[in-house]
Amino acid sequence: MSPVQKTIWIDAPMDIVHSYFTDGDKMAQWAGRAATLEPRPGGLYRLDMGAGGVIEGQFLEVTATRIVQRVGTQETTGTFRIVITLSPEATGTRVDITHEGLVPPFSQIAARGWDHHLARLSVVANGGTVGPDSLCDKPMQDLA
Repeated sequence: MSPVQKTIWIDAPMDIVHSYFTDGDKMAQWAGRAATLEPRPGGLYRLDMGAGGVIEGQFLEVTATRIVQRVGTQETTGTFRIVITLSPEATGTRVDITHEGLVPPFSQIAARGWDHHLARLSVVANGGTVGPDSLCDKPMQDLA
């Protein structure tokens, strides 16, 4: 059970990138169809992925540089921990994601999902737009 680890550099200030992980309307621009987020320890995390299911859990930690969540889905057993670390780098923000507790095929699904979603985040954090999230059109098991 190796964690899925992803890193991306986004050409936007840290506070803007942070807001795309903590504001439900902003998150829905790059991931899922709708998000209900209460970014405080114990606060609700709910991301509607359409045909991909609902990812639901809670925030464990929220600071300017680190967001930790415990989440799960109906398709998986148990919950998973996601650690998002934001660091200023050059004129933008380095985003490091560690998604722990996944077993195959969900580790492969999460790895592909993070690649897809972080690319979309990079566009919207810079003021661009992306179309509807294509991963919402497929059941999670079809992504394996």
